[in-house]
Order: sequence, then C-alpha cells, then structure tokens
Amino acid sequence: MLLENKNAVVYGGSGSIGGAVARVFAREGANLDFSWTRNKSLEASADLEDPDIIAEEIADDLEVALEQFAAIAVDLRSDRN
Repeated sequence: MLLENKNAVVYGGSGSIGGAVARVFAREGANLDFSWTRNKSLEASADLEDPDIIAEEIADDLEVALEQFAAIAVDLRSDRN
C-alpha cells in the first residue's frame, strides 16, 4: 500500500473527481479527511469567484491549518517529556 499510515485531505469528496481520489487514497491505505460544499449559490459557475482568488483563499487556509498542526505537534512533543 503506497499511502499506508499517511494522512490526506481531499476537497470535493462528494464530486466525481474528489470522490475518485478519496477512493484511490483509501484503497492505498491513507487516513482520509474530506470535505465538500453543496450550496445552491455555487451551482452556477457564473456565481463563482475568480479561480485565482479561490486558490489564494485555499492556500491561506492551508497555511493557517499547517501552523495550527505545527503548534499541536509541539504540544504533543512537550507532553512526552
């Protein structure tokens, strides 16, 4: 198993591509967290923001999450000592 004991976050897990990615990752042994957005206001592509803005927001959110995970890791390491 290529992804055994690895963690993966899949956005769009209820869609065809995200769902397929989640299934492949799970088959390869990954621990999965996945999310999706189903909101009537997002059904029309004309209502979506510019893809660059969306990508920047996702990158910002991931950076914040990584900082939070790093802080948790520090706490966990200090608890071991």
